[in-house]
Amino acid sequence: MASLFESITQSLTPEVMGAIGKATGLDLNQATKGFGVVGPLMTSALANRASTSDGLSGLMNALSPSSSEGLLSDLSKTISGGGASASIMSGLFGPGLGAMGGTIDKALGFKVSPLLAMAAPFVLKQLSERMTAQKLDQNGVARLLRDEQTALASKTDKATATLVQQALDAGKEATSTKARYPADQWNDVRLGAAAVAVHVMGASPSGFAGAAKEVMALGKTLAAAKKDASPTSILSLAFETDLRTDDFKKLPEDGAGLVSMVRRAMQAVETNSPSDAAAYGRLLVDAATHVAEASKEGGFLGIGGTRVSAQEQQAIDEIRAAVGLTTTV
Repeated sequence: MASLFESITQSLTPEVMGAIGKATGLDLNQATKGFGVVGPLMTSALANRASTSDGLSGLMNALSPSSSEGLLSDLSKTISGGGASASIMSGLFGPGLGAMGGTIDKALGFKVSPLLAMAAPFVLKQLSERMTAQKLDQNGVARLLRDEQTALASKTDKATATLVQQALDAGKEATSTKARYPADQWNDVRLGAAAVAVHVMGASPSGFAGAAKEVMALGKTLAAAKKDASPTSILSLAFETDLRTDDFKKLPEDGAGLVSMVRRAMQAVETNSPSDAAAYGRLLVDAATHVAEASKEGGFLGIGGTRVSAQEQQAIDEIRAAVGLTTTV
């Protein structure tokens, strides 16, 4: 019988690879190269997760009919929709998924991590079929994945094996880092950049068009920070998922509350990830500054006006004080 990975590879026909490439923005060469790493990484990551009771429970939940029926019934729609959902990916790989993906992205030089979500339905499909055919219980699934991991390791070239191990180590480190933060602290850290943006925007409202520019500035600031940061740093972990409308609804409605949230976030990072504290504080000040600079205040029809108003500057100074930076970054 073909191995799990070999069966998955056989499912990736040129038509399927073309659809995956279209959905992820990768050309055929990139997608093929990416799957050469994603396959061994997924197999090893799932085997490691299945070695723990929580991880095995998450995997079995993903394989349950209620979770997988829609995912596996029409793979073409799943691919065009971006692959497995965030909740399924979290259940499969745990909180270290973003760090694993970021590690292979940096190593390969292109955004290969979306292939993890694309490959997941194929992995689940093969596992589901083998569970049924071999009448496997959860211990049998764990044993199957361990055997697959061992077999695949013997066939993987040294460079790929090294990268896979680096990604797995990054996932473990990220999981350990997140575990140090209580849920309320992690929420403050994750929403810290949103809080500074809303504080600056509220200090001197710029209208609908201006607000749109300011939100875009926040997104660009976070993207640039993540690009340069280690996949296991707080800058990567806290902002690995894009901010959503619901996230902004969780923020305090008053300026004092927003500044207090920023202060709590900074204190949490200083306590739990002290080596990342300075970079996190600078990022929050950078985010506040770039949001303020994104739209002119005053003027008429884009003529004249002030790039950073006095009210915005005061808000920036309050944020700088909250993170312990008293001079311009």
